[in-house]
Amino acid sequence: NLHINHALKEIRTISSEKILNTKNQIIKLIDIFEDESNAPVFYYSTNDIASKLKISPPPLIEVFKELSKNGYEVYKTHFSSTGFKTNASKKEIEKVFKL
Repeated sequence: NLHINHALKEIRTISSEKILNTKNQIIKLIDIFEDESNAPVFYYSTNDIASKLKISPPPLIEVFKELSKNGYEVYKTHFSSTGFKTNASKKEIEKVFKL
């Protein structure tokens, strides 16, 4: 984790010194990488959970809001727009989906 955070800091520094058309996207992605580096290893997908429960997936922002409100950590993933990582149990996640 220390090595990842050090590398991300270096990438942020280098990209801030360059003239890039994609600088804002790079910075947003680095922000997600930094948050995600502190997250649990496993991830969930709103589509997969909703499919298992036979319901429509809630908006990811609502999942984040409810899990956070219940005292859990929740993080975006860099590789899936419907993916998230959390320290909540699967049972707790499913409760949020059923609200």
